[in-house]
Amino acid sequence: MKKFRFYKDTQSNKWFIDLSDYSGDKKDLEIVNETEKLLEIYSKGKSEVTLKLYLSEYPGSGKLTRIERKGSGFEYLFTKPEIQDFKIWFGNVIKYIYGSYPKFIFIKET
Repeated sequence: MKKFRFYKDTQSNKWFIDLSDYSGDKKDLEIVNETEKLLEIYSKGKSEVTLKLYLSEYPGSGKLTRIERKGSGFEYLFTKPEIQDFKIWFGNVIKYIYGSYPKFIFIKET
C-alpha cells in the first residue's frame, strides 16, 4: 500500500500529486484529463484528498485496470460499483511510483 496526497492549486484550478522526493518538473506531477474526475469524486468538493493505492484487491476500493498504451503512458479503466465506469490516463508518475505500469491498481480514500 502506498499513500498519496493530491491537492488542487487554487490559482490554476489544476490537481497535482504531492511527491516531495520527485526532482523533476512540477508539471510532471499535474493530474490531467479524466484523472481529474477521479480526484473530484474522492475529494468530495475539497481542494485536497489523500488516497491509498494498493496493487492487490482491497475491500471497498475502486479498481483501475490497465487497458492500452497511449503516448507516454497508459489508459486505465476505473470501476467502482456506485460510480459509472470511465477511462483515465496515467503518465510517468505511475511509472515513477511503481517502476512500471501495474495491470491493476486499487484506490481507497483515507
